[in-house]
Amino acid sequence: MVGDFAELISSELSAIWISNNCGTNVTSGYSIRGVSIQSGTEGSLSIIAIESSKFSASNNTVLNSDASRNTYAFYCNAPSKGGIVSAESSSVVEIVGNSISSTEIGAAASAVYLSAPAGGLPFSVTAAHHSTIKMSDNLLSNLRVNDYGITMLWLSDESLSGATTNGSAILLDRNNALNISGNVKGTYLYSTGNISLSTIGTGSVISLSENALCRIIF
Repeated sequence: MVGDFAELISSELSAIWISNNCGTNVTSGYSIRGVSIQSGTEGSLSIIAIESSKFSASNNTVLNSDASRNTYAFYCNAPSKGGIVSAESSSVVEIVGNSISSTEIGAAASAVYLSAPAGGLPFSVTAAHHSTIKMSDNLLSNLRVNDYGITMLWLSDESLSGATTNGSAILLDRNNALNISGNVKGTYLYSTGNISLSTIGTGSVISLSENALCRIIF
């Protein structure tokens, strides 16, 4: 999906599903992207669930493949104007169970890649009014990576923020890397500007728990 503005908005008991897509035995002289959502060079990117709705981008896989460049299971990029992931009013955003397995990668790998890299507006992830954003249980396994492997990545050159209010939660749990050859990170939040994680109100949670790196060979 490419446009000036990439907007995926579910509301009023509705849902958006981008799940269970699989790329198997793929060979590419460039990059492999299982699911790719990208705004244009002058646009921004929004993933929003409101009014008891749901957005799910889950269980997307790249398996037994060979890429000379980067490989992503779920790729979400706002190259210049920033991005937002938001859940409000008893809604859910799920980006879970995405994986790259048994793959040879000439450059970098990310199971989940959320990025606003060009120094425009910030990248923010917010959950409000008893809502949940879950980016958990994503996996890299049995890979040879010639640059780096990151299971869950939030990236912004400007600033990066995660915020929960009024009994809401952002969960970044159990993003694991197993049997990897290369430079590897599990859950990785990176900005050349500011990084802010905040919780406000009773029962609000931001969790980065049970993330594991096992048998990494540099």
